[in-house]
Amino acid sequence: LNLILQRQGMKLSSMMLLCNIHQQKTELYTAVTACFLHFKPNANAEPCTLLCILRCDSFYNCVIQIENLSKHGCPFVKKAISFSFPHGRRDDFPVAMQANDKYGILFVMTSYGYLHVFDVNESICLYEGIFTNSPIVSSTAYKHSGIVCVNDNGHILTAVVDEEEIISCLCITLKNKSAVLKFARRCNFPGAEGLFACEFWELCNNGEYYKAAELAAIIRMDALATEKIIEHLQTVKMGKGERNPVFLYFKRRLENGQLNDFESFKLCELVLQRKRKNLVKNWMKANKLCCSEKLGNLFKKYDNNLAWSAYLRAGCYSKAIECLAEKYQLNSAALTGNRNCTKQDYISVFQQTVTNQNVESSQLLKCDL
Repeated sequence: LNLILQRQGMKLSSMMLLCNIHQQKTELYTAVTACFLHFKPNANAEPCTLLCILRCDSFYNCVIQIENLSKHGCPFVKKAISFSFPHGRRDDFPVAMQANDKYGILFVMTSYGYLHVFDVNESICLYEGIFTNSPIVSSTAYKHSGIVCVNDNGHILTAVVDEEEIISCLCITLKNKSAVLKFARRCNFPGAEGLFACEFWELCNNGEYYKAAELAAIIRMDALATEKIIEHLQTVKMGKGERNPVFLYFKRRLENGQLNDFESFKLCELVLQRKRKNLVKNWMKANKLCCSEKLGNLFKKYDNNLAWSAYLRAGCYSKAIECLAEKYQLNSAALTGNRNCTKQDYISVFQQTVTNQNVESSQLLKCDL
């Protein structure tokens, strides 16, 4: 990107030459500054490569045009974000624009040190304000998450996204609940639990249970809130032929990664009651479940091998040995004990189990303790 910038009264005359090295082509744009942005518009979308071009018709009327350079798979459509300078300096103009690929954010810095932050996906300004009282001399990207500038006094200044505080700040500055919710949902920021909880219960009260389940599956909630949500979705009475929304919740959670211990237990309990043990086996193989002693106890009612695997992953070695000893798999029990317990620990468990199971002496002789 090469920039030619000229002042013509109260207007900016600026041209930018975009060079494509691979295709050996050049294209001339009317632009003050530009940058590339690589991000996913939503969790299920393909990554997009966007060209963001900042044009100014005058010193106080600017437009960021965003073009999608991706050929396939990216749903992002061409957009334009208009903004002006609220501080009254009519001779101010943008001197730098940097992208945050992770969250789809643009940082725009002006000559007089004003900072504007934009969310590309929703085409809204997240923040605008004075960044430094001295003119900006130079700027560049900062650790792929912000912008770093040098002002006329030689001070080095940085602006980055504070993941822990950004949502609480936006709730105060934007006063736009819908925009904050969309931004927080896409970026999965902490600090938005209260907003999401209000939206979840509002959807439930309106009977939009599937939307509520979709929302609950992709947001961060503490353990207590998660239990309350799952238990509420389970009790929802649906019409004939309609599936309970709790299954949609679990489907989305499984797509996004591993379940927590409570989710793992509740899902397996529901599935095993419906005699779908094969699903549980697949989730265990894919490491989608968080194993615990409680989950192992549940599995033991249906399948001893599943219980053994859950106990072993949860570190409940004595119970894993019990599972093997109860099925007379004494050598495997001894091997498990040798690897994970002291000999005294596993032998006491082993002896108690085989006594309760009345294991014959001939079987004990085959086991190397």
